[in-house]
Amino acid sequence: MVSVLHSLTQFARTLNLEQDQRVIPYAHQLYTQASARSGTNSATPLACLELAGEKYNASMDRRMAARLAGVTLTTYKNELMRLHDLLGLSSNLMRITLKSLVVQFGSVAMLPQCEHVMNVFRERWSAALPSAKLAAVQWDRAVFPVGVFLACCKVASVRVDRAKLRIMSGERAEEINKVITLTEYYAADELKKFATMDKRG
Repeated sequence: MVSVLHSLTQFARTLNLEQDQRVIPYAHQLYTQASARSGTNSATPLACLELAGEKYNASMDRRMAARLAGVTLTTYKNELMRLHDLLGLSSNLMRITLKSLVVQFGSVAMLPQCEHVMNVFRERWSAALPSAKLAAVQWDRAVFPVGVFLACCKVASVRVDRAKLRIMSGERAEEINKVITLTEYYAADELKKFATMDKRG
């Protein structure tokens, strides 16, 4: 029988997490704790790796992790949240918000304007959508703050590691780009204000 530690090592290699030698031992520690408290499933090792990677600032591809676990992305995210709560972990990446993005990738000075752009985009796009489509919009998805944030960074000339952000969010590039385009259309005037704002934070 393949050991958990061996599986974690193989998964870490596939997900490019093996560079930091602290990640695998910590992931194994989390797995052991989870197993002792409430049992595990096929997504548990991958989720433990992501939580360990987060601790040491090593991002991974969440969609690939779900595929490796043989579960849907939603099921994988649920396991991630379950472990997060079960193990009492503090986390900055579990819920992606404009505030967390500005702090990690931009500057604190951008936050008020980013939030204003988000509010305007949400209000105007919601008004333009048929009621049936509006009801299906999941505003808690990371794609919305990520897309709005990137649209703001674009006009503010703030450089962002888009690949890292995409992997961290677990959203597809085409979905993020769609939100960027929608933001640029529905909040065009608000975005223009970034050209002259003080971006130091």
